[in-house]
Amino acid sequence: EGWRAVMGVNLDGAFWGCRAAIRLMAQDGHGGSLINISSTAAQSGEGPVHYVTSKAALIGLTRGLAREVAARGIRVNAVAPGPVDTGLLSRMIEGQVPLQVIADSVPLKRIAQPAEIANALLWLASDGASYVTGETLVIDGGITQA
Repeated sequence: EGWRAVMGVNLDGAFWGCRAAIRLMAQDGHGGSLINISSTAAQSGEGPVHYVTSKAALIGLTRGLAREVAARGIRVNAVAPGPVDTGLLSRMIEGQVPLQVIADSVPLKRIAQPAEIANALLWLASDGASYVTGETLVIDGGITQA
């Protein structure tokens, strides 16, 4: 039951959202940019197996769609954030590990702010990234490089 719920939100939801957006973009003929939100869990394997699997599959969806719709001028990329200072992160780790312990595990010694992820999304959606498609931009303060 948990597996289906997580796959339904993280993978099926992204698929249906991309499908609807691609149809609209193809109709107007101007192309566009789609950005899926994955997670560093897809690279590290850390976390519940259904979450890790759904985020890794999302990267595969991103790569496959990027090839499929590139000729229509549609770019498809993903962002894989590490720990971000949100209420969700706080609720996930509540009573398990202090936030500072997570921050200390990041090579930059801090947790990302939501605006830092948003800025990366803005760049990927902009003309400045017009030759970028099928990529996953990892934004994790260096965790996956460590």
